[in-house]
Amino acid sequence: YTLYYSEHDGERQELASYPVDNLRDALNSDLRWVSPGAPGSIVPADSGSFEVELSPIPPDENGARTIQMEVSAISGSAKNVWDLWAGPPAGYYASIGLAPLSPDVNERNLQLANNPTFYDTRGISVLALGRMPVAAYHGDIELKLPLAPVEVGLGGGTAYATLFDYDAATRPPLHFTFDTVADSTFDLYAAIVPNPKVGHSGTAADPLQMACEGTIECDNAWLTPQVPLLIPREFFLGGTLEANYTPGRDDHVWSLAITSGRPFLTR
Repeated sequence: YTLYYSEHDGERQELASYPVDNLRDALNSDLRWVSPGAPGSIVPADSGSFEVELSPIPPDENGARTIQMEVSAISGSAKNVWDLWAGPPAGYYASIGLAPLSPDVNERNLQLANNPTFYDTRGISVLALGRMPVAAYHGDIELKLPLAPVEVGLGGGTAYATLFDYDAATRPPLHFTFDTVADSTFDLYAAIVPNPKVGHSGTAADPLQMACEGTIECDNAWLTPQVPLLIPREFFLGGTLEANYTPGRDDHVWSLAITSGRPFLTR
């Protein structure tokens, strides 16, 4: 795990690096929230600290500061996952009269769920860049997944969506909607078929077609062609692009890009 930010000229400045050593860290990090290298942390960082001073990071034209985390898998399996949370330092909530956030995953989840307005992150948002792994255990129940916040300025452009390793046993067509747009304006379907053909309208009766390297067996493969999602131009005030589909207890990865190829930020 590497934390870094970019200068205005694009030069990368590394803040901290944490190579996981399971023999050393497993008992201290499994199902526990840790900040490697931070004062008092039981997990060391290779360099720097995951408790970051924001002032050196240059703000953009809106005053926002951006830190990125690059994660490279070295070994493990599809079930080898992690979660990311960012907010004030550990002692902040105690300083305003709240109980400190627990390092235990389940206890912290309960704290946040039971006190949704108290534990404010003070404007800090966590987003995934371009790709979003999903582990869904809903069986044959349809899931409405928010894929990406789409700015008003992207109206009239095109988003491209695809899935990796989507090998669920039952796969009804993927159904794409916007939470702020009526289905009469934007309502698009895509189906997985053995030999996809172009020229389909994308309606429920005539969905767009995709496959994984010419087959419906998508284990360890991307769906192609990517689904082109034409973002409405008129009366589009921004909104969240949603995927309505049946994951079927399958782990998979969503990928989204806009017309010019730049990745979406996905929550």
